[in-house]
Amino acid sequence: MIRRRQSIPEAPAPSTTPTTPVERHLATAEAALLAVAGDRSLCDLSRAGAAGGVKECEGAVAALLEVRRALRTAPEPAAAVVTVLAAWRAELEAARGEAWVAYRRGGVVALEDLAADG
Repeated sequence: MIRRRQSIPEAPAPSTTPTTPVERHLATAEAALLAVAGDRSLCDLSRAGAAGGVKECEGAVAALLEVRRALRTAPEPAAAVVTVLAAWRAELEAARGEAWVAYRRGGVVALEDLAADG
């Protein structure tokens, strides 16, 4: 018997407009990732060779989520962004392979944009 893959239900629409810079940047990054990936699995897209844009968008979302987590315990928001950005830059320098470079590059660009936004 062949089982059909169930589609994942859409997340409910947020009840409010993102108000913090992190949430605004994250909403933009998530929208870009959805536009590039659609309803396809990121792993499937990566295995199919669609590394560049998909992995950059995925990296942007991951990096911004990391900042959001760091902000829960950070004494100062700017320090959290600087710390996460430094780690992502170091990982970009060490990254090997097109997919990893694209992923880390997407995260670094997103974090630099967030830092510039204040």
